[in-house]
Amino acid sequence: MTKSSDLILFGQGALELRLPGLRAHEEYLQVAQRDSWSHAHFLAELLSVELRGALFTCSW
Repeated sequence: MTKSSDLILFGQGALELRLPGLRAHEEYLQVAQRDSWSHAHFLAELLSVELRGALFTCSW
């Protein structure tokens, strides 16, 4: 996670997956770069945020 272009690539992927909230989590990219997360770890963290948000807004 050392390339600054990673945020752009993940943002584009988020739009393709219709998960625009992923683009709002720049702090996750900063932590990922600082702590040398793998791309899989980074995506797992962002997806968990999206899922928590979806479950929170879902009315049962």
